Amino acid sequence: MSLRDYLFYEEPSIQLYCGDCREILLLLEDRARLVLTDPPYGIVGGLFWRRSGTALENWDNNPENMQVDDWAGRASTVMLSDAYLAEFCSMQIPHLEATFERHRKAGLIPWTRYLIVKSSPAPCARPIFVSAFEEAIISRKGGPKWQGTRYVPNRWIGQTPNRSHDSWGHPTEKPIEPLQVLVRSLAEVGATVLDPFSGSGTTLEAAKLEHRRAIGIEIEPKYCELTVKRLRQEILPLSLPILAQTENLTLL
Repeated sequence: MSLRDYLFYEEPSIQLYCGDCREILLLLEDRARLVLTDPPYGIVGGLFWRRSGTALENWDNNPENMQVDDWAGRASTVMLSDAYLAEFCSMQIPHLEATFERHRKAGLIPWTRYLIVKSSPAPCARPIFVSAFEEAIISRKGGPKWQGTRYVPNRWIGQTPNRSHDSWGHPTEKPIEPLQVLVRSLAEVGATVLDPFSGSGTTLEAAKLEHRRAIGIEIEPKYCELTVKRLRQEILPLSLPILAQTENLTLL
């Protein structure tokens, strides 16, 4: 199959592909300044309270929890020579160690972390601490430049969409505000942001709002459909003329 065969949706400076990212990444060109993604964690014994603590779900066999192998190495081949990869991962020690190893194996150098701190975390169904933060490991390829200001905290505090009842329908959806911070800080205006596990399109919308290009890959058609609805609600599309007008503006 060609890359065009996987194309689900396209608008100026945004492409969404539907399929296995391990197949699609092999067809992409090396053009991403930032890979920003939240892949399935593959947590064993995944018993969670969902919907603000009103439903107990076992995620052992849930597709959103099935770990995907071999994607990071392929993603690194479509990154520019100076680029970042920011991957949200489980905070369990074995998963963190596996994330560091996955990045190193892909030729990346682990650099720092970014936290989403939950102001009102959901209860936990297991005998363990309640999960009050979500963590992204940020690694570098080459020597990418820092695009943020001199004061960017490495954490965002607030509620997740599923907790605040404003989710687009994905069970592990991230708030858009911290993703906007990562996009602003790690990719320059007009650069390409790639999300190999784009879910309901939070990364794509964040890139669009911050005047970056975006490529999303999602294997589930239902989430691709949600992403299209989400992107179409934005009034201001990202295009080259708009980029030319905003290059000299300070983005807040």
